[in-house]
Amino acid sequence: MRPNPNRMEWIKNLRYFWRFWSIRLLALIPVLAILAEQLPALRELLPASWYAYVAVAAMVARAIKQSGVE
Repeated sequence: MRPNPNRMEWIKNLRYFWRFWSIRLLALIPVLAILAEQLPALRELLPASWYAYVAVAAMVARAIKQSGVE
């Protein structure tokens, strides 16, 4: 039987997933959202669509080869 090319697989060394910059940037979204609710000064500092900028940065970070992770 041939392997399915569309099958999703876990990355090697899954326990080190936090080393990816894309994961770190995606984790920043809920942290900033919670802080922005609690801190009006931060809410005024962030642009209205800040989460979109972080999401795009995460996608770009995921596309870049990162040393120390495979």
